Amino acid sequence: MKLNFLSIFFVIFSICSIILVSGFLPSGNALHNENLYVSAENADFENTFGGAQVIEVIVNDSDISSTISGKVGIPRVEVDGNNLVMAQASNGAWFGYFSNYDAVSSADAMSAGLEFGVSCSSDEAISATSIDDATAFNDTTAVWISSADCDLTNQTDDVTTVIRSSPSLNYNNTTNVGQIGIISSNEISDHEEAWPWISTYNFSSGPVKICYLTNKSQCTILEYHNTSDFVSMSIDRTSYPKGAQVEIEIYDVMLNIDPTSKDNWTFDFTSNTTSYNEYQQDTASENTDLSASDLKTLGFDDGGFFDVITNSVLIVQSNGDVKNIDDNKIVFHETRKNSGLFDNMDSTGKTNLKVLTNAERGTTGVITYNDKSQSILVRTFTGSVILGTPSVSEQIESQIIQMPDWAKNIFIWNSEKKISDEELVNGIEFLVKLKVIKMIS
Repeated sequence: MKLNFLSIFFVIFSICSIILVSGFLPSGNALHNENLYVSAENADFENTFGGAQVIEVIVNDSDISSTISGKVGIPRVEVDGNNLVMAQASNGAWFGYFSNYDAVSSADAMSAGLEFGVSCSSDEAISATSIDDATAFNDTTAVWISSADCDLTNQTDDVTTVIRSSPSLNYNNTTNVGQIGIISSNEISDHEEAWPWISTYNFSSGPVKICYLTNKSQCTILEYHNTSDFVSMSIDRTSYPKGAQVEIEIYDVMLNIDPTSKDNWTFDFTSNTTSYNEYQQDTASENTDLSASDLKTLGFDDGGFFDVITNSVLIVQSNGDVKNIDDNKIVFHETRKNSGLFDNMDSTGKTNLKVLTNAERGTTGVITYNDKSQSILVRTFTGSVILGTPSVSEQIESQIIQMPDWAKNIFIWNSEKKISDEELVNGIEFLVKLKVIKMIS
């Protein structure tokens, strides 16, 4: 019994340890490095990223994870041989963010909701962050910090919208935040307001190698390239009854700008424009719309824009995620952070696009993304009655009746509400007339 108890205890302890350690790393990626996580490492997209996507790098190494002692060693991480400055979070893991300089500069200048912070030179970034290593940012083209300006005179934190859920830094003491020397006190400007920062580099199409340099270096190779080969769109069924919800899924890694939070995009199919995070938590913001040429500049090929031809078949509606939306806009939310999978449905199954209740049979609406179209066909569905088959010898006073009717299947993923009393009475009277059932007084 003692051996069995110890064995069980060891198994439980091992499982708990794995859960605690894995809590440092986001899920959903096939990781092959023991201590290095790179957010764009995804077999579904063949490790491809593009445009102004922000890449999150995490080092989770027990040798340098202490948060209560003095400095335990800063991980050396490189992006194509260039130093990536990391900071220690409160959970002991180390975090850093990087992107392409040209793409970030273009995106931030468009004022379309893609706010990367303020661009600083390497020397300005050292001053803004106050980190110990005065040469730490020398390999960067520019560092985008989360403040209103590089000298922190107009101190405003969280001006970035593309890293909305960065981890809290390790505050093991008040003068060495993040284990890299960031100063924080009531008398001195709060340099930690520069966090999170994005190191940007100049790199062109091709492989980008990210390495954690330790005794046994761990590396991941990404591909910075056009991602249109990995874009797809699907709808929830082949034909629709009147009044049905239309659920659409878009799989596009380029829409996954923020690796730490769920992204959302708004498509205006009247003006043929796009905006980022216009509707965030049911709050509309005033963002400049992105035109087709803007999207090309950001690295999109045929993606980045969603079109709807309503044809007296489709109509936009508000749902739990987006209320009071314009009738020419449709919003897609990322289903989970850093996934690249987006849909137009809230948590109850209500979408922001539906079939009109008076749409005519045989008519179609059309939706288009990445230059690929899908037809939304309206079809008449016929209900049917299925009676159980009792044994001849059984005395039956009541019988279960199933009434499948696809015209009532408005929400494809959810159970429908009960049919109305009027519909039920009409159905029973019809069955009585056909002598399928008999009323018993």
